[in-house]
Amino acid sequence: MIKYLGSKRLLVERIVTLCQTLHPNAGTVLDLFSGTSRVGHALKMAGFGVYANDHNSYAHTLAMCYIQAHAPRLRDDAQRIIDELNTL
Repeated sequence: MIKYLGSKRLLVERIVTLCQTLHPNAGTVLDLFSGTSRVGHALKMAGFGVYANDHNSYAHTLAMCYIQAHAPRLRDDAQRIIDELNTL
């Protein structure tokens, strides 16, 4: 991950724990200042749906990589393709 001024990397564990305390059954969260997507990625791995936003355009690329890449839709599509190929 990229290190930069304003990184929440030291707070990630606390933020995830707080979100789990407030919403034990997961849910959806909004990361308004996503930056390197550390928080969004950790929340996604904890079972939360994540919307990420940031002013910097590089943050969009990181969010696509670390947050959207784990979308269930992608897994479902991949499994469908694998199943189809296995029948050949």
